[in-house]
Amino acid sequence: YFSVNQQLSRTVTRDVVVHGQRLRRNDRVIISWLAANHDEHEFERPDEVVLDRVRNRHLAFGLGPHRCIGSHLARIMFEVMVKAVLERIPDYRVDADGVRRYRGNPSMTGLGTLPVTFTPGMSWKTPRPCERSATSRRRG
Repeated sequence: YFSVNQQLSRTVTRDVVVHGQRLRRNDRVIISWLAANHDEHEFERPDEVVLDRVRNRHLAFGLGPHRCIGSHLARIMFEVMVKAVLERIPDYRVDADGVRRYRGNPSMTGLGTLPVTFTPGMSWKTPRPCERSATSRRRG
């Protein structure tokens, strides 16, 4: 659905015709990952975020020999992170007025800020650093 890098440019290495379009050696072409990932012929409901979507051939991590070497690690990290956040703060609310797009590079996309509010809860079973040091002092 979403690719941080929206496009990739390449130099044509030899004269060729692609779908009726003539490309000459040294022409520059832009590959739009954004358009490719929203192709309704390839993806069912391409304009919807579907978190439990069956794995498919999306291009968010690139393609072929230039595919991101860390793509499998990124998938696992994302899954673990989302589950942990939803378990920890199930009542979060996004402040839609505070959402800002990333503006650092025209070929990149994403969110610069995503403010949320939630009910603070108890920390996980580990004491906070200040609690840990106070406990250590009492024992010593």
